[in-house]
Amino acid sequence: MIAGLGKKESKIDWTNFNFPPFLNLIHYDLNELVEPEKSHVLKLYISYLIFFVSAILNIFNNIIICITVKISAIRIFYAIFNFILF
Repeated sequence: MIAGLGKKESKIDWTNFNFPPFLNLIHYDLNELVEPEKSHVLKLYISYLIFFVSAILNIFNNIIICITVKISAIRIFYAIFNFILF
C-alpha cells in the first residue's frame, strides 16, 4: 500500500453546517467549488430560492383568499403542509 494515499490537505471546514437556513443540516459554500460543478450548484440554488419564494407566496395567497372569499381554512393548512414538505 502507498503511505499517505488520500491524505490531501483540505481547506474546507466540513464541520461548518450552514444550510438550509435555520436548520443547519449540511455544509454549503459556493466559493469552495470548482468551475464545472459551481455552475450546476448555482443553478440548483437559484431553483431552490424560486421554489421557496413561490411557496411563501402560496401561503399568503391562500390566507388572502380565505379571508376575502370566506371559504374553508383548510387551504391554508394545505399551503403550510406543502411548505413543510418542501
